[in-house]
Order: sequence, then structure tokens, then C-alpha cells
Amino acid sequence: YGPVTPNPVIVTFADGEGPTKTFDIPIINDGVYEADETVNLSIGSTTVLRPDGLTSTDSPEVSTAVLTITNDEPCNPNPVVTNTADAGPGSLRQMVLEACPNTTVLFSNTTAGGATNFHDGTQRTITLTTGEIGIAKNLTIVGPGASFVTVSGNNSSRVFNIGGVTASISGLTITGGTSTAGGGIRKSTGGALRLTNMVVTGNTSTGFGGGLYAIGALTIIDSTFSGNHAGNAGGFL
Repeated sequence: YGPVTPNPVIVTFADGEGPTKTFDIPIINDGVYEADETVNLSIGSTTVLRPDGLTSTDSPEVSTAVLTITNDEPCNPNPVVTNTADAGPGSLRQMVLEACPNTTVLFSNTTAGGATNFHDGTQRTITLTTGEIGIAKNLTIVGPGASFVTVSGNNSSRVFNIGGVTASISGLTITGGTSTAGGGIRKSTGGALRLTNMVVTGNTSTGFGGGLYAIGALTIIDSTFSGNHAGNAGGFL
């Protein structure tokens, strides 16, 4: 489901009405795979009535609750990146999000349906403008080649933040990432990370690992780290 509509939901209790009430929170069903979302609810009264029916000078009582909106769209068993957008249908971010666990994210090799052909020899850049791309499942990403697709953090965020999963990334250039640990790529404890035919360059970290900060099993094959800067270990740690 899509996000909750931005309009407030007002619930009114009539005089003498019971202490509980059921109401609907409208949600837009946009058919797009999304991460689970949480909504913080503040529930209370605008006025407090005394037993004699007069308005009290006491502050209204307010309770809080958290509503979780769970995605109900099926995951994508064959995710293919079809454009260079930061987000939305066909973007790298969306394909990583909706990919089924243990699948491979590929890049389009055709222009059919308006897709970008990432294998036509043209250099293209995917610029992240809404933050890092998180990877929270076992996943493989196969780019067309580091000379052809660059993923940039736009000097405002990390590029990839990988959880305690097993991930493999190949055929991309990672640049313009910035963070406090792992400006280009961060890998958390658990699982493993394999980088193949990658270029990691021009990333910064105020702490450890300008290009890469990884905890746990790490394999790097035929990849280049250059021009990364950090408070400690500019290339990777």
C-alpha cells in the first residue's frame, strides 16, 4: 500500500458515548512495492470535562501509539533497472527494494517500453538524491561495467548500506558517497560481501573507510579503490 493520506483524521465522541470507537485511516493502494512504514499516532481530547459538565482547566490527556503499515505487494523475482532515476519504478533503488531475496538485480539491455539500454556503451550516472540505498536481504547486483554505470551519493549520503546479509555487487562505479563510516559502501556484521570489477572512488568518511567500511567476510576481485578520503583508512577498512 501507499502512504497514509496527509489529511488528519478527526474522531468525535458524542456526550455519553462509550470509551472506544472504531475508525478508518485511508491508505492509497498504489500497487507499488514499498518497505513497511510506521505512523506515529497522537490520541487525545481537545478539552477535558469535569464531572459537573464544565470545562476543566487541566491539560487534555494525550496517548500515543504506533501504527505499522505492512507491504502487501509481491516481491519481484526478476528485477531489472530500466532508468537512471533516483527512485520510482525501474530505478536501482526500487529494484533493490522489491527484489525477492536471493535474486539478481540486472540492468536493462534493451530500449523496449522506453527502457534505457545500459549495455550500449554509453556512460550513465545514477545520482542519489533521497539518501543511501539499503540492502537488507541476500542479493546480487550485476552492473553492465564500471565504465558504463556510476552510482553517486551526490556528496550528500552514502551509496550502499548493507545489513547483516550476503550481498554481491559487480560492474559499477561508486562515487560521491559521504558518511561517518563507509562513505561509499558500509557492510554491517554478519553475512558476507563480494565486490567484483568495481571502481570505488571519490568517497569520504569522517570516521573509518572512505570508500568501504566492512565488518565480517569480505571478498574483493579485480576492483579499484582510489581517491577516497577518511579520518582513518581512506580506501577501506
